[in-house]
Amino acid sequence: MRSLLVFCLLVALAPVAPLPAAAQSVNALVDRLDRLERDLTVLQRQVYRGETPSSTAGAPAPARDAVDGDALGRLQTRMDQLERLVRELTGQVERLDHENRQLDQRLTRLQEDLEFRLKALEQGAVPGAAASAPGEGGEGTPAGGPQPVTGPEARAAGPGTLGALPAEPGTLGTLPAEPGTPGAMPADQATAAGLPQGTPREQYDHAFSVLQGGDYAAAEQAMGAFLEANPDDPLAGNAQYWLGETHYVRGDFEAAAVSFAKGFKTYPDSPKAPDNLLKLGLSMAQLGRTDQACAAFIQVPRRFPGASPSILRRAEAERQRLGCS
Repeated sequence: MRSLLVFCLLVALAPVAPLPAAAQSVNALVDRLDRLERDLTVLQRQVYRGETPSSTAGAPAPARDAVDGDALGRLQTRMDQLERLVRELTGQVERLDHENRQLDQRLTRLQEDLEFRLKALEQGAVPGAAASAPGEGGEGTPAGGPQPVTGPEARAAGPGTLGALPAEPGTLGTLPAEPGTPGAMPADQATAAGLPQGTPREQYDHAFSVLQGGDYAAAEQAMGAFLEANPDDPLAGNAQYWLGETHYVRGDFEAAAVSFAKGFKTYPDSPKAPDNLLKLGLSMAQLGRTDQACAAFIQVPRRFPGASPSILRRAEAERQRLGCS
C-alpha cells in the first residue's frame, strides 16, 4: 500500500518539479506516512487493548487525564460536604443528648419530691409511725436513727464543712432568735394554738394530721406549738423537721432554711437529722447560696453514712448538679 502511494505521488509530481526537488518531497511524504502509521498503531492499542500511548501519540491521553481529574475533584468536594454534614449532625445529637440528661435529672428531682410528700400524706392511718417516716425518697431510716459524727471532725471548720458556712441571715450558726423561751406551754395556750389537751404524742399526732390535710399554715402553727410545749420530747426532732416542710412546700425557703438548720443543730440524734441537713442544702440552693448548699450536701454522707440510700443518692445528685468540689 505504501509503495502504491509513493508511486502515485511520483507520477503526480513529475511534470511540475525538477528531479532533485521531487526526490526531497517524496522523502518528506514517506516520513510523514511513517509517523501517521505509528500514531495509528498507538491509537489502536489504546482503544482495543487498553495500552498506554507513547509520547508521540500523547494528544488523547491528556484529555482523558483531565476528565478523570475533574471527576475526582467533584468526588472529593462531595466527600468534604458529607463529612461536614456528619460533623454538624453529630454536634446536634450531642447537644440534644446533654439537654435530655438535664431534663431527666430535673424530672427525677421533681418525682422524688412528689413521692416524698405523697408518702407522708398516705401514712396518716398511723400518725405515730409517720413521725419517723423517711425523708426524701421514702426509704426507711435504720432503727435508732443514724449516728452523727462527733468530736474534732464534727467541729473542724474546713472546705465542705458546716463550720465554714459564711455568716448570712438564716444560715447555720446565725439563726435568728425566735420569740419565746422553750418550755412547757400552758394548756389554754396550747389549745389556742390549735393543739388539743393531752399527752405529747396526742398533740404531735394532731399536728401531723393537720399537715397531712394540706393546711400548711395551720400545720406550721400546730408544729410550732408542739415544739413550744414539748421541746425535749423524743418527737421534737420530727416536729422541727415537719415545721421546716411547711415552709418549704409553700416556697418560703428562707424560713425553711432556718427551721432545718435549727433542727439539725438542736436535735442531732433525731432520726430526722439527715433529712434536716439535706433539706437545709436544698433550701440554700433555692435561695441561690451555692456555697452553703454544697457544704450541706457534702456533709450528708460524712456525718450520716448510715442514712437511707434515697437521702444519700439525693445529696450526691444535688452535689453533682451544683458542681460542688
